[in-house]
Amino acid sequence: PALKFVKSYNALPSAKGSKFDQKSIMLVLLEAINANKLPMDPNGIYAIIFRGDFQFPGFLVEWCGYHSTLVMNTPTGATIKINFFVVGDPETASNGLGFACAEYMNNTANGSV
Repeated sequence: PALKFVKSYNALPSAKGSKFDQKSIMLVLLEAINANKLPMDPNGIYAIIFRGDFQFPGFLVEWCGYHSTLVMNTPTGATIKINFFVVGDPETASNGLGFACAEYMNNTANGSV
């Protein structure tokens, strides 16, 4: 099956220097789904994209992007897994490490970028 873009939602503040971690990213995603700003789709893949001037632990030091799963309960009590990935923009990195992702390019599990 082909991927289909469904909807975008801008939830992150525009203030420079904002700090985020995985828990806060998951909360933003969960709040957007619960408020019907994004559809709940257990077959979907949610993209969390942030500017490099947001402070996120490990960005450009330990990772350039990652993926994870948020497990949530529906109002009916069913458990749903929401898959998402997180990636930042190294070109806008305020820590001066915008070049760092290049060194990871050949170190992926299957040798692809």
